[in-house]
Amino acid sequence: MNIGDTGKKVYTVSKAGEAFGWSSVAGRDVYSASAECSEPATLLRIDRNKLGSLLEKYPDCGMLFYKKLSEILGERLIGCYQIVSAS
Repeated sequence: MNIGDTGKKVYTVSKAGEAFGWSSVAGRDVYSASAECSEPATLLRIDRNKLGSLLEKYPDCGMLFYKKLSEILGERLIGCYQIVSAS
């Protein structure tokens, strides 16, 4: 995953089931990064509005979903700090 136009790789999705493209579910209309598959992959695209409706209908699942999302983002942020500080 690259941030901006620098071409600098800051995160590699390397295991099946990992997520990327979280900006939309966090309410952002502009993407902060881009991704490129280096080999054939199957991706799952989830409509933000449908997901939001589903999570509102089942708030316990919604809480769990956003808790897991925050854990993923926290881990990636720490990884990005490590890459930037090593530069």
